[in-house]
Amino acid sequence: MPASRLPYKFLLVLLLFSVVLIVPYSLVTYNDSTRMLERIEDIAPLSIEQRDVYEKYVDDLTENLISMSFYIFIIAFILSLFSSQKFLMPVKKLHRAAQSIKEGDFDVKLDVTTGDELAEVARAFNEMTETLKKKTTELMRKELYVSTMNDPIWVANEDNFIVDINPAFTELFGYERDEVVGSSVFDFLDEESDRVMREQMRERGRGESSNYEISIISKKEGLVPVLVSGAPIIEEGEVVGKIGIIKDFRREKALRDALRDEMDFTEAIMQSMSDSLLVIDKDFRIVKANMAAIAHAGRDVVGEYCHEVLRSRSERCYIHGEVCPATTVFQTGRSSKTVHTHAESGVVVFNDITAYPIKDRHGEVRYAVEVVRDVTGSKKLDNEIAQKNKELIALNSISRILSQSLRAEDIFNNILDKVTELTGMDGGGIYLMDDLGKNLEYKYHRGLSDDFMRSVGRIKLGEGLPGKVALTGQSMVVPDISRAETVGKVLRHSGIKGYACTPVKGKEKMLGVFYIFSFEPHVFTPEEERILNSVGEMMGLALENIRLYEKMRDLYEHQRMSREEQQKNLLSLTSMLSATLDMKSVLEACLILVKDSSRADFVWLIETDEAEQLHVMAASEPGISDDATVYQRGQNTIEQAAIGSRKPVVYSMLDTSAGYHIAEGLKQYNTACAIPVHVGEKTLGALTLYFKMLREVREEDIHFFRTVASILAVALERARLYEDVIMERGMASTILEAIADGVMTVNMYGTVVSMNKAAEEIIGILPRSAVAMKRDNVFSYSEENEKLRMEMAKSFDEATKGTLSTREADLVDVSGRRLPLMFKSAPVRDNRG
Repeated sequence: MPASRLPYKFLLVLLLFSVVLIVPYSLVTYNDSTRMLERIEDIAPLSIEQRDVYEKYVDDLTENLISMSFYIFIIAFILSLFSSQKFLMPVKKLHRAAQSIKEGDFDVKLDVTTGDELAEVARAFNEMTETLKKKTTELMRKELYVSTMNDPIWVANEDNFIVDINPAFTELFGYERDEVVGSSVFDFLDEESDRVMREQMRERGRGESSNYEISIISKKEGLVPVLVSGAPIIEEGEVVGKIGIIKDFRREKALRDALRDEMDFTEAIMQSMSDSLLVIDKDFRIVKANMAAIAHAGRDVVGEYCHEVLRSRSERCYIHGEVCPATTVFQTGRSSKTVHTHAESGVVVFNDITAYPIKDRHGEVRYAVEVVRDVTGSKKLDNEIAQKNKELIALNSISRILSQSLRAEDIFNNILDKVTELTGMDGGGIYLMDDLGKNLEYKYHRGLSDDFMRSVGRIKLGEGLPGKVALTGQSMVVPDISRAETVGKVLRHSGIKGYACTPVKGKEKMLGVFYIFSFEPHVFTPEEERILNSVGEMMGLALENIRLYEKMRDLYEHQRMSREEQQKNLLSLTSMLSATLDMKSVLEACLILVKDSSRADFVWLIETDEAEQLHVMAASEPGISDDATVYQRGQNTIEQAAIGSRKPVVYSMLDTSAGYHIAEGLKQYNTACAIPVHVGEKTLGALTLYFKMLREVREEDIHFFRTVASILAVALERARLYEDVIMERGMASTILEAIADGVMTVNMYGTVVSMNKAAEEIIGILPRSAVAMKRDNVFSYSEENEKLRMEMAKSFDEATKGTLSTREADLVDVSGRRLPLMFKSAPVRDNRG
């Protein structure tokens, strides 16, 4: 209604304006008339009639003025009514238009029909309406943008009180708008975030923008990590407010923390490596190095060239003809491995270098990782192994020579040829001790004439180098005989320079000496001396075997007279059996030897299994297959009788009362002798000799057969024990890997020596990575494992004192999982307790 009172106000103004005009006019007219009368009186006094006329004139004038004022007032009132209606019509339209705009209707428009000021007002109003419509539409669109944003927004005034938020803020943090507006931004922060926010708000007050991380207290979820993009609201150069766009940073923070943990884990692995690790760019500069590489170089090598650090020279490796694994990685994109050799402080060092590519997401190689390992020790070990293999090959060749024949001439001549070939010597020979043990007589030689050897063919014990070696039993080597003072004149003038002599020993006595020589000075290496000593021992064994064979061949004719010599030969047989684990060929050779010495037609060795079945272990004839079952359980056989009674059993076809079962193929034999093969209380089987002819088996024969059976039993038990040990080791390893609980073995110094698969799955570290690490370092990837390491140390100390220990603690593995563990520690004792 203010608009309905406006015409009245306008009319009242016009009336007051009329009164203001009429009253002064009337007063002026009245005053002028009075002044004119006074002037007339000043000229000449008025008569009474004149004064009456004048007063009459004044009264009439006053009445006329009143009448005229009334009419003027009426006319002004009528004109005011007419004018006010015409003037106020546009104002009313303007009012209605303003009211429509107030109600949100921006499509209203005033008509411009005149050219006066009201038309200008109407045009200005229409322009204002259009501009206001555009601004309002723009503001509504912006408000729509803000309200539909997924990221929360808060707006604070210059005093850091929140004046507005968007719906996303309510959705993320759970606060309604009326709970937030009017509150301080610091009311929703923890202590650390409050400190960060105050610093940021000071920057907003200075008109600066920035991004920062804080945690906002959510109504539903507690602290929520967010990333805030803050900016000041500036008006006319003054900061009038602050706005913050909030990004939910929980997933990004978790990914970043996981990435940081992964990087820390990778860094820990790299730094814990005992091998040097270098990261090299395409310019072959080192961009990263682990502690082992820095410690080895004695300085921080980052920024230096790899060839300066690894090779101590300014040129690239390929200039010196060496393979550069980093170059191969950059050229091919594949890993490369090589071994570099160089000298450090006068010592030859071998470095095993393996390079791996580091590629970007496009597959381009950006860096090369080089792992440098000092393999000097293993290289030397490889060389030693190669030398050992060479020695073993040589000794194996000699062993084959020994096994191919029992003729001394063939054996020793072949051994001389093989040894001189292996050592590169010009010749050699063998002196054997005579029966009296006082003289050495040459038997075999290479490289010297027969006439010369006949001149030195007999040497007394203790004379010359061979005599001294035979007397002392110690090897002697001379690099240059011409410079030695203790050799004889004949040997000195023979042209021989390098000379080595080794004793040929049996089990109980000196059998002879073996020597090799060269016509040039020669310094014998320890490896060559070991080979010569081994050859001497093998010659002694071969010589005893030869003599044993010869004696066993004549055993039947000389049984009673040569029992002591027979026993010595059997002991030599024991040495031969104990020196090998390949029992098959040795057993066959022994059975043939027994067959020949006893003049039997067939000999076999039968063993019994747990089912009490009898199997063939070895036979003197090749037609009998190994492990063939020849007798079933319960069959009455001569072997079963010997095994059951643990006594020798002799069976003759003439004696049919025993009723022994004979295997097919053996019924052609008329006499059999079964000897039980046993060790202590354990019976292994039976040794049976078959004869086609009827034969009397005498006590001397049985004694010999029992001795052979005892030797075979000991050899078999030893071989089986070795197999059991090998099997038990494999079984122990299999059982350890099959255990569901984690098992870690630590030596007395706290170093891990083994770890099974279950322990790997619990701890999260590969066994090959854990082995050789300190026990505490295995769990050092997390500070939360401190209690576990302390409990494990206490348990370890108790175990080292010989007591069992059971403790509990939590393990935080490499992936961050917390696992409650119960671990038991027990001492591992050796055979001495």
